[in-house]
Order: sequence, then structure tokens, then C-alpha cells
Amino acid sequence: MDEQQPLLPEKTRRLGVETFPIKLADGRIWGLALPRPRIRLNVLPGVDPIGRPIETIGLVTVFGYPLEIRRLIEELQRTSTQGSAELQHEALFRLAMALVQRAHEVPTEIVADLLEMELDELPAFVETVVSVVTGESLELIDLPRKSGADV
Repeated sequence: MDEQQPLLPEKTRRLGVETFPIKLADGRIWGLALPRPRIRLNVLPGVDPIGRPIETIGLVTVFGYPLEIRRLIEELQRTSTQGSAELQHEALFRLAMALVQRAHEVPTEIVADLLEMELDELPAFVETVVSVVTGESLELIDLPRKSGADV
């Protein structure tokens, strides 16, 4: 039976993606993708000289995430006001997985293992993920290693 080498953060890191460092269940420092400058279309409704509705399209530079991550952030915001604790946790971990996978080329199953933690570690993890997506800075969060990670 072949034993695979563990994936290493430095070997899976996507080029050009800035990250916030976070120690995950394997004891290694991984990264959560940070927001970046992006170009988006801006559609402004208006009227032409004779009063007909028109749309003016322009480009704007914004600081944020791609659409798929913005949707996960919106889902987390929605569940935080309207959802059960279970839905909130699911939304948080979907977002965290997307942030890790934006920063690293790692299969979903591996990221799920990396995000395993004790229940008492959850508040600090929530604070870190929320701070990363809102652009607030934090110090490195240290999540204890998963038991048996070196086996």
C-alpha cells in the first residue's frame, strides 16, 4: 500500500494570492486568501435626452473577492441573523474552505481535514475568518494539531 506524502502549504500555494497565515489541524501554517483589488462593471441607470431609460456601463476598481466567495460571505451574513447554529457553522466552514482553496491548490477532502478543530477553538476561528473577509488585521491564530496527524 502506497503512503502518500502530506500536502505542504508551500508546495500548494497559488502564485499571486496574498494570504493571512493560519495554523491548521496538521500543525502547518496555511493561508486564507485576502481580498484584492478587482475590476468590476458598474451599470448606472439613467435617461436619454428624450426621457427613455438607458444604462451607462463603466469600470470601477473595488477591493474584495471573486463572486463565488462574495456569495459565501453573503450566506454567512444571512445565516448569522436568520439561521440556526448548525447553518451558521456550515456557512462559516464553506467560506473558510473557499478561502483556503483560493490560496492553495488542495482537494476539498484535505481542506475539510485541515479545518477540524475542538469546539472551544471555534470562537477564535470565527473571529479570524470574519476579520480576514472584512479586511481587519489579526495576529496569527494557533489551532492545536489534530491527534494522529504525524502517524
